[in-house]
Formats: sequence, structure tokens, C-alpha cells
Amino acid sequence: MPYIAKEDRKKYIFVIENTVDLICSEKDKHAQLETLAFFVDHLRQKLDHGYPSFKIDFLDPNQKEQLLENINHFISLFPENDLFKLAGELNYILSSVIWGVLGDSLSAEPARYGYRTFIKGILWTIYHGINGAASDRLVIVLRGVFTDVIDEMYRRKTSVYENEKIAQNGDIWPLKEIAWKEEVPIDVIRGEEFKEEQES
Repeated sequence: MPYIAKEDRKKYIFVIENTVDLICSEKDKHAQLETLAFFVDHLRQKLDHGYPSFKIDFLDPNQKEQLLENINHFISLFPENDLFKLAGELNYILSSVIWGVLGDSLSAEPARYGYRTFIKGILWTIYHGINGAASDRLVIVLRGVFTDVIDEMYRRKTSVYENEKIAQNGDIWPLKEIAWKEEVPIDVIRGEEFKEEQES
């Protein structure tokens, strides 16, 4: 989970913000996503000493150098010989950077659905590139962290976005009829659950 104690967050804040700013400095959305992929993949490689999951050659040399410096800085701050603490802090870093890029940072525009799915695809691709034996404790932790980052990104960010789109555009099959034109009230879409929330 990314919600580590605040005293454990302080040492990472500046580098997280700098990383998000570097990624969002790319004007092209695909370039932003590939820069994010470069960052996450190289951070993972520093931990498992595996092979790259992505080949990205377009990065500006100065931008690439700064991202690699940030990655080395994160690695230098990770707890030694404590995989459980590493799991929380790695999750915090990955989630903070990704959520910032999704629009939580002032540097980023709010992400649309396709952008979100691209990030999810990046994370799954890197997950499948995690290197090492299944009995390796670090490998087990890395796989657990990546799946949690994916799940929590959906729960906290993408599902909220989708609910906003339901409210804006209507659900797919409200009232047993596929929707395309008429607006359907949100309480009809979500039924009794929504009414109970409003009354409580």
C-alpha cells in the first residue's frame, strides 16, 4: 500500500515531484507515457538486475540523465535488509509518480481513459519482466508491489474517473435497454446503493 507514514515520505518528496515534472515536460502524450515506462522499468532493473522491458531511444540526454539520477537517489534511500519496509516505500514512490502523471500534480493534465489503460499496460509489461526465481524473496515482493500498484490505481483513480463518466454520459444498460441517447438519473444507474449513500 502506498500510504506509508509521513515521516517516511519526506525523504522522497522532492525527487518524486521532479520526476513527475520531467515526465510531464513532454508535450506529446505518447512521449510522456514512454518516459514514465523508462522510469518505472529502470527503477525495477536497479532492484532485480534484470533486462529492460522497453527500448526507448528518443529521450533527451539531459532528461535521461536526470531520470537516472532520480532513480539512483531512490535506490540510495531504500531501507536495507528489510523487504517489508521496501515494499511499502516502493509502492509509495510508484503510486506517487503515476498518480501525479494521471493529473494529481499541477504539472499534469487530467488523464483520459486511453492514457490510463496505457499506464496499466506499462505496469503489466514490467511486471512480466521481473527477473529472478520464484523462490527469490525480492522477486516475490516486487511482483506483489506491482500488482498492488495496478489494483490501487484502478480502485482510487480509474474507477472514480469511470463513475464520473457514468454520471456524465449514462450507464451502458440502464433499465434493461442499451443507452445511447436519453439521460438516465444516477440513482437509477446505481440503484438502492446510491440512495442509501445519499440518505446516510
